[in-house]
Amino acid sequence: MKTRAIAFFLILFLFATAFAACGRKAAPFNGFSRPFSADVTGELGGVAFSATVQGEEGAEDGALPLTVTFYAPKSLCGTVLRRTESGECRIEVGETALPVTAEFRALFALFPTTVAAERVAVTEEGLTAVEAVGVRFLFLRDDTLYRIESPDGYLNIVSIAFG
Repeated sequence: MKTRAIAFFLILFLFATAFAACGRKAAPFNGFSRPFSADVTGELGGVAFSATVQGEEGAEDGALPLTVTFYAPKSLCGTVLRRTESGECRIEVGETALPVTAEFRALFALFPTTVAAERVAVTEEGLTAVEAVGVRFLFLRDDTLYRIESPDGYLNIVSIAFG
């Protein structure tokens, strides 16, 4: 009898904990369609970095204008990546502007203007994970964007403000 009672409570406990997060709703995330400013750390193509990302308002049918200014590592400090509304991407070092390499272009893919969620789940850590367009967005319990991941790298959001 004792064994049955313990097994019953164990099953009940497992059932309850497995579905504890089911009542939690993910906040809608429509991508980066409005102006924002974010301080980020991350890794892309095996290179760790810190940067400030500025998103500007763009036309509905255009790319999101972005400016990424690196402040670490020292070899990238002051380097600026820009994507215009027309989708043109360039890297600026001082007065020199060059086309963006594929590694840096992957950074822009972490900021889609629209997100059609393919999957929404709650992680073991209690974060809300939204997967879409090959990118995974992780949100804290208060729906603050925490991390963006892709096969090419990741960004940790240190702070973000939408305008």
